[in-house]
Amino acid sequence: MASGWTALLVSLYLLTTVLGPLIGLTIATLAFGLCGYGLVALNTERRPPRNTRGRIVTQDASPQAFGNGWGRGFAAFFLAMITTIAIGAAAAGLPIGLPVNRVTIGALVLPIIWAGLVIWVLSEARLRRPVLGLCATIGASGLLIAVEMLV
Repeated sequence: MASGWTALLVSLYLLTTVLGPLIGLTIATLAFGLCGYGLVALNTERRPPRNTRGRIVTQDASPQAFGNGWGRGFAAFFLAMITTIAIGAAAAGLPIGLPVNRVTIGALVLPIIWAGLVIWVLSEARLRRPVLGLCATIGASGLLIAVEMLV
């Protein structure tokens, strides 16, 4: 797991160095979102096999079943964190009010947004809708940041 996070951080550094901070951070944010979706896709729940009489065969509590909750929690926690940071960066760049007020409002509102996103992801029975929503929000925020920097 540490090697995966190291690879993501190295890719973030390389993208910002090669492509610049604007495009590099935008692509890195999208890449983190896609990695989160990949975690969810790899952690799908499969139905247990049925026996010949039509009853579901019970399975023992295995380490794989124990790890499903951890994967879901990590995906929700980190993907919601990256989405919140993208929303905050996009909102801070909007030309509304003084820059000090934008930063202050962002600092006060972002933890609430983060908590709401984590609750939303963890409360859903299936993770496709929240993960796709978070990835779309990351993409929209990255696009808004890119437009703000180009204008």
